[in-house]
Amino acid sequence: MEEHEYKRMYDMEEDYWWYVGLHRLVLDFLCERRLANSTHTILDAGCGTGRLITLLQSAGFKTVGIYSAGEALRLSTSRGIGDLVQASIGQIPCRTGTFVLLGSLDVLSCLVVDQRRRAFGEMRRVIKPGGYLVLNLPAYDFLRSSHDAAQHIVHRFSRGELRSMLREAGFALEVCTYRNTVLLPLAATVRLLRRYSTNNDTCLQSDLRPIPGRVNSFLTRILLSENRLIRKGLRLPAGLSVFCIARNPR
Repeated sequence: MEEHEYKRMYDMEEDYWWYVGLHRLVLDFLCERRLANSTHTILDAGCGTGRLITLLQSAGFKTVGIYSAGEALRLSTSRGIGDLVQASIGQIPCRTGTFVLLGSLDVLSCLVVDQRRRAFGEMRRVIKPGGYLVLNLPAYDFLRSSHDAAQHIVHRFSRGELRSMLREAGFALEVCTYRNTVLLPLAATVRLLRRYSTNNDTCLQSDLRPIPGRVNSFLTRILLSENRLIRKGLRLPAGLSVFCIARNPR
């Protein structure tokens, strides 16, 4: 990710619709599985600027966060978060079978094929037998735009592709669905139009921009409604992201 994007993420993570919807989905899943236990530790593998960790800790979870960029960890530390390690998801500096759950949100998309394979192996290694893996990744490579360049996204995934990768790595799938479904047509139109427009900006910028409060609230409600459908077992047929829950069966 471009370094200037971390401060923008830090400033907006708390109430921006995209983060609120995703973080709520992860937290609801954890609470439904009753994983809040003083003996359980969760790894946020690619913790960014730390908002999800603060939510996990407030809900009673023990956490460890890793990230490769020092600026992101500095901002996470400013939230009062401890147990942060500067490390890559492809080389996790933790013992085998340490975590009851590993969450990795929009990180694997920044890795090339060999790095992704290594990361899947590392994630499975550090998850306890019977423990969970939670992934969220951007969907559909045809939606690549300047946003992806600013976020250093090298690949977007289809649901089938991600399912195959998880099974190849030895995980047992529980949930694999698209999300951000309602907003897909609008986002696809905007990104495709932007791709063919002339843009002379020398500073890469993501789509993460402040929006009016009412619009943000409306978009948040859309994602929370989709979350309820996913939790009831509905698998959405298309969307801007792919969301997966898998288990380490060993």
